This record gives sequence, C-alpha cells and structure tokens, in this order.
Amino acid sequence: MGEAKRRRAQQTQASGTDGIPPFADPVRRTVEFLCQEALLELQALARNDAAYLAERGGVMPSSESERAERAQELTNIGKALAVASEQGAFDDPVHGPVLLAEHARRLGERYVAMLPMVDEPTHGSSSDGPWSAAQLQSATQIHTRMRQLESAGMTRMEIMAEMYDYMPSFRRLMDTLHHDEFNALCRRFDGLWRYAKLLENLARDIRDGRVEVPR
Repeated sequence: MGEAKRRRAQQTQASGTDGIPPFADPVRRTVEFLCQEALLELQALARNDAAYLAERGGVMPSSESERAERAQELTNIGKALAVASEQGAFDDPVHGPVLLAEHARRLGERYVAMLPMVDEPTHGSSSDGPWSAAQLQSATQIHTRMRQLESAGMTRMEIMAEMYDYMPSFRRLMDTLHHDEFNALCRRFDGLWRYAKLLENLARDIRDGRVEVPR
C-alpha cells in the first residue's frame, strides 16, 4: 500500500465515527454514499487510474476530452444531489426514492446498482430491527472502516488486507442472521454492504481464474 494512502486511512480511523451516523434514513444514507462514490470516480479520472475504476465497476474514458466531459458531468450531478438533499427533496417517502433513482441513472449503471440500499427493512419486531447490540456494533465498525478505506482511495486488494481483522465479525453476522435479516442490515449500513460485495466479487474472480491464490 502506498504510504500516502496508509496515512489517510490512519487519519480517518483516528478521527472516529464523527459525521457517519449509523442509523440515518436509508435514502439520505444512499445520497451520501452516491456522492462519495462520485468523488472517488472524480479522483480516479484526475489521475487516469483505469485499474482503480475497473475494480469499482467503472470504465475509464478513452480520451482526455471524454475524461474531462465525464468529470464535469460528475461534478454537476454531485452538486445537484447535495443541493437536493440540503433542501429536503429526498425526505418524502414516496417521491424521495424516485428522485434519487433519477440522479443515479444520470450518474451511470453502476450507481443504479447501488440503489437496493434504499429499500426499507421488511423484517424485525421493531423500528430498530431484530439485531442484537453486538451485531449492530459489528456492523457499525465494518461500515465505518470500509468508508474510511474507500475515502483514502485504496484498491480492492489493499482494502482486503486492511479489513482482515474484521472478517471474524463479518462471519459471525453471516452465521447468526437469517438471509433477510443480513440483507436488511446491509441496507442500513452501506459500508457493510460494500464489504459483502467486495468479498462476493473477489470469490467470483478467484473461481473464474481472474485472481490467483497463493498455494
């Protein structure tokens, strides 16, 4: 891992969970996540990092003019998302998700694929869901660390290395929750969802021979 990335990750970890409310409204959390993802794409465009974009499901424009056009598009849509959020445009439970989906379509297909996080949990005996305090704590820790590492601009393999100590907690969540309960928890904590997708994609790449595992 690059020293600059490591320093950024350590700095964000030292700052704690300030500014990352674990139980925010799902639509608002997804708005925040889309804005962060757009910022990471902008950073990748600025350094012409095609490999980083590919790891996140994106494609690097082939020419400098196309990169500049995509960067301007991301900037404009990101600003529109932020303004709409500040004005409360996403607060309406019916029209909020629809408006968010429109913005995601403008950003691109991979952003649309992130929208399942908006869905409200359909299971659980209370508004807080069926999870124990320990399960919520594990989800919060995984979510927060994933957000910190992604904000530092790390690659998939760098994130996997940094998240190694969180694997036991993730496995306990998988083993102790029903499928629907785990999915609902992922919708509540987008960092947990990102980690689950990261592991899923890595397992698929290993199975398909795109990633070699040392023996």
